[in-house]
Amino acid sequence: MKPFLPANGFDEFIERDAYPNEAFRTIWGVADEWIFAKTLERQQAAAAAGERLFMTVLTVSNHRPFAVPERSTAFRADLRSRDSAVAYADWALADYLDKAKAAGLLDHTVVLIEGDHGARVYGAQEIPTPSYRIPGLFLVPDPAWKGRRIDRLASQIDLAPTLLALTGHAKSAPFLGEDVTSLPADGGRAFVQHNRDVGLLTDHALVTLGLQRRDACYTRSGRDSDEFIRAASCAASPELQALEDDAAAVYQTADSLLRDGTYRVR
Repeated sequence: MKPFLPANGFDEFIERDAYPNEAFRTIWGVADEWIFAKTLERQQAAAAAGERLFMTVLTVSNHRPFAVPERSTAFRADLRSRDSAVAYADWALADYLDKAKAAGLLDHTVVLIEGDHGARVYGAQEIPTPSYRIPGLFLVPDPAWKGRRIDRLASQIDLAPTLLALTGHAKSAPFLGEDVTSLPADGGRAFVQHNRDVGLLTDHALVTLGLQRRDACYTRSGRDSDEFIRAASCAASPELQALEDDAAAVYQTADSLLRDGTYRVR
């Protein structure tokens, strides 16, 4: 992660040697509670200095070998199971939020909690999209957002512009994603990828682009359905053909922007 993040606008990178020797460690890094403790420490320092702060926190405990410290959860840590790792990750996150709230930090902070990918990847499609459905939760000081749910189909690239909008700084550039807070529930899309295939998912269809022009198109009844029916070809209907063209265009545009150095935060 270190070569990527500073090259894309991050001023500071906190890594393993910043944590105390007694911190619980695995091959992935220190356990979540120490990561959140450092997060809280950095937030408090910024608040004391009157600075605005943007942080990205990568938790690591919910990964094999599922080694976590023993804490007061429903699953014993020595089981080294997915359940014990999830329970610990949940405990560590709740502990951080409780401490951040007690310190008054959540009164002026938007927090985004999101998954990375599903626990397992399986399915008949080239890109098994049900395995990539992930949770996303915004904690916003404004009570007007309490309990609201955004049903529009979206993907991770939409989270940054949405996060900015929730802080009162809505921007349409330089993101390829979009702020979903003011968009209708219908008409969304998600960009998906698995192995060497990339794809575009909509409420009613999925197109995948593979190597050697190995493309495939599927239809479904709606955005809540995980039942995909493969079409004979992407030329089977004008709608699928247009979606295939759109997918090729957006991925080619993104590739060109990155290769040319045009797409940069700063």
